[in-house]
Amino acid sequence: AAIKANKDINLVQCTINGDVFLDSVTVESRVIIRDTTFTGNVDWSYSTFKRVVRLERAVFEKEVTFILTSFEQDLLLEGARFEGEANFERIRTESQAIFKDTCFKQKATFNGAQLGNSAFFNSANFEGEADFIGTHVRDQAGFRGARFKGQASFSGAQLGVAAFFNSANFEGEA
Repeated sequence: AAIKANKDINLVQCTINGDVFLDSVTVESRVIIRDTTFTGNVDWSYSTFKRVVRLERAVFEKEVTFILTSFEQDLLLEGARFEGEANFERIRTESQAIFKDTCFKQKATFNGAQLGNSAFFNSANFEGEADFIGTHVRDQAGFRGARFKGQASFSGAQLGVAAFFNSANFEGEA
């Protein structure tokens, strides 16, 4: 209801039971979700978010799918935890994408993503496969202190004018 009324969404310390589908919608308002758990699948594919989206310290217990989702301002997922597969295939961010301290327990796909001016995965943990094939970042990409336990694929990725992998740890095939 808040989305249809173009009202800002602000959820803190909630549990969202069941699946959340926002397929092919345009969201004009800010989305701020902190310290919240999603118990079901989350699918926001083919949607457009016009303002900042904050999913800080959110826990996603099942699969997350953001295929071809557009974020016209910042996408902030600092400290988020993805327990199921996380699919960000071909997402587009116009500003910055922040995945600092984020944990991906299973496969994380950023195949073909257009991650705006900058994308930061500093101190992120990739416990399953990490797919950055064909990912494009305009300015800079940061993976400082990131940990890749499974296979990490960066084939064809264009990581801007600077990419930082200081103290990154690759335990699997890269």
